[in-house]
Amino acid sequence: MSGGRGNGRGAYADGVTNISDSDMSFEGMGEDQNFSMGEIEDRDFEFEAGAFEADFESRFGEDGGETQTPIETDPRATELMTESMKKIQKTYEAYVGQVGSDANLMNVNASIESFNAPRIRRLAQEARDPLEEATEYAPEDQKNIILSLVQVTIFLEDLARVREQLNEAHDEFRYAVERLYAENTGQLEYTALPKIKEHYKEGRSLYRPLKNEIDPEAVAVFEPVGAVYDDKIDQVRAEIWAFQDFHSGIRSAANALEKFEKGVPAFYNRNYEQALSPLNTAEFRFGTAQSDFGGVEDSTGMQEKANEVADVMGALEGAAQALHRAAEVKVEDEAQPQFYEARRAAERAVHSNEIASDMRTASQIIL
Repeated sequence: MSGGRGNGRGAYADGVTNISDSDMSFEGMGEDQNFSMGEIEDRDFEFEAGAFEADFESRFGEDGGETQTPIETDPRATELMTESMKKIQKTYEAYVGQVGSDANLMNVNASIESFNAPRIRRLAQEARDPLEEATEYAPEDQKNIILSLVQVTIFLEDLARVREQLNEAHDEFRYAVERLYAENTGQLEYTALPKIKEHYKEGRSLYRPLKNEIDPEAVAVFEPVGAVYDDKIDQVRAEIWAFQDFHSGIRSAANALEKFEKGVPAFYNRNYEQALSPLNTAEFRFGTAQSDFGGVEDSTGMQEKANEVADVMGALEGAAQALHRAAEVKVEDEAQPQFYEARRAAERAVHSNEIASDMRTASQIIL
């Protein structure tokens, strides 16, 4: 097959809405896609024990029975469609098999450690190859089914492209969190942060065709995709949103730590007035970061790590707030008991989180 997605990322064809024997081309699936299954109610592919059985003549042809909607089929086109279905199944198994034998599309999220996107894209393109030839033989109604299969291959191929980008973003996110915990944030603005943004923005641009140019009715011809299509679209969107929040949260956390590193030593050196401003900024930025990390959906596979970071930010926010209050007491010459009460509150805040208590600056509070 000379056309399809083999010619580059995001290549879509046009001219497929008015189907005739002479104008079937799969140079992508263009701007005006309308591949509804129409009146075809009983789709022909059953998923059983990892295999699909396609019997177009008995289910869509003249022997389809009184409850079916008979359509005219061509034996050669049916043979090619069956070949494509086997390859689609192989593509699907390669996609979900990277998580486990019992997995489905929803189990493949940004948190998986490895993902062979190039292989999945190649398999999807190979699954599309027989379909172009099938259109040379297929009657008009059968071509509608072929177009549905084409959409399945495009969905799996482009989903792999999105997954590749979001997994790269996830790797950078994990690296950035390590840098935060080590309080080694100086290069984040030039390393992890721009990479996270680059990958989630590319993922977002690839996500839009999945949502806007794929017909849910069409991909329902392949049950493992059709059954979770809407949920999968929601999951990918949630991942993109999460990385946008992570990008903001990491930046806020890095800024907070820089201020915290100035405010805490100043406080314990009894430079209370000098400590006020950085501690106040740190408190605000830690709170912002906690909010950014705190709203991640479970379907993304990143909720546990995000909640961990949010808890650390919450502990550091509490410590900064309490030390700021203690510094205010000294500067404004308030009663000494309030100073000691605020300082103990800072100690409790740090002790409340094991990761925070091991961080260099925060550990000074509990020495």
